[in-house]
Amino acid sequence: MANYVSTNITFNNIEDKTKKRLKELYKRIREGEREWLGDIFVEEGKDLTYEETEQYSWTIDNLGSKWVYIEDKEEDEEYENYNDFEKEDK
Repeated sequence: MANYVSTNITFNNIEDKTKKRLKELYKRIREGEREWLGDIFVEEGKDLTYEETEQYSWTIDNLGSKWVYIEDKEEDEEYENYNDFEKEDK
């Protein structure tokens, strides 16, 4: 039986350099039906590919035993908000 875990992460009063870094990470996430958290680990000019982050073995080693998707993300002047990181059984 599948189970679901939902997490809400909010960053308050973060520095400008941190906001800039979050925006850089946002840009790595491919748009589609689901936004895969593993995408933030793919960096241009590095060895890790989007396809590798989708592999079960990479996911187990780096994210845990659940699929992890970003359901909602907001950029706001006062705070940064990642809503509903959804994890589901593979």
